[in-house]
Amino acid sequence: MSHTDVSIASKALGRIGADSIASFSDGTLESDVAGEIYDDILESLLSERKWSFARGQAKLVRLTAVPESDWDYAYQIPTNIPVLVINRITQLDRPISYERMADKIHTNALDDLVMTYTFRPDAINFPPYFTEVLINELASVFAQAIARNDALSMKLEEKAQRKKAISSSVASQESSPTRIRATRLINRRH
Repeated sequence: MSHTDVSIASKALGRIGADSIASFSDGTLESDVAGEIYDDILESLLSERKWSFARGQAKLVRLTAVPESDWDYAYQIPTNIPVLVINRITQLDRPISYERMADKIHTNALDDLVMTYTFRPDAINFPPYFTEVLINELASVFAQAIARNDALSMKLEEKAQRKKAISSSVASQESSPTRIRATRLINRRH
């Protein structure tokens, strides 16, 4: 079933017995609270784990201006993608040392850099296991903010934590294990 941000928030509201919403700007308590917290809860949840459906890669472009200190080169983080977390940066498939400074990457590595990152996909692209985790996270917050029911909020938070663990296990099946490159081991020996 395809979802939207609003339909996900509406399902979470239903879990606490609140009225559903048609938009984040209905003018109701439910829509006001949902509109206020939805983005933060979603982006926090996406940032907590390396969800494969929310990961991408991009080549980095070196800037002509060099950093003031500590690093030799600066690269621009692509501005056309909403980068939430940088998972790693590699040069020719090898991880490098770097530091994120605002919208730039500072490093001593020269060229051929690839950034693996977490982004915010559209709700229609969320797999069912993630949608369920998000609904439970939202319901936990709604239980406190709208229903003013701490016991329900705690129960829903516990359920959300269990769902996160299960979802992480399911998500880990969506990629093969990282291959150890024998050349790295051989090079270290010599």
